[in-house]
Amino acid sequence: MRCALDLAAGNGLSADPLLAGGVSVLVGIDLIPEAHDAALRDRPGAYTEYVVGDVGEPGLVAGLVEEHGLNALACAGELSHVPVEAFDAGWSAFAPGTWLEATSAEDLGDAAGGPYGRYLAGAVRDGGSKSCTASASYTAGR
Repeated sequence: MRCALDLAAGNGLSADPLLAGGVSVLVGIDLIPEAHDAALRDRPGAYTEYVVGDVGEPGLVAGLVEEHGLNALACAGELSHVPVEAFDAGWSAFAPGTWLEATSAEDLGDAAGGPYGRYLAGAVRDGGSKSCTASASYTAGR
């Protein structure tokens, strides 16, 4: 069973394909209160829970992972909108083997391509330096 956190969920545009792709529990998180309101208005019932908050807030993502059994992280909007430090704080709450699906103008598979490429290359290469490793997909460009 795939249970996912939709990072920077916005108005929930990614909820439909995530649910259609087999996600059974979907939790959204975004910094913007209006995004929460739009997601609940435009996609009622899509999210098990939708949190207005910062993924980098200590304990926030860990609590959601524990409460909902989250084992996937999706960021379809644009990963580069989330500071690497905040992402690391949230990502570290997930167990080894967690799936990561993200879109970015940065090539996430290229360690020389930008901050996320360097971060993900280090997480996979170093193994124990992060709490989990992932299979990452990316969309380069827009």
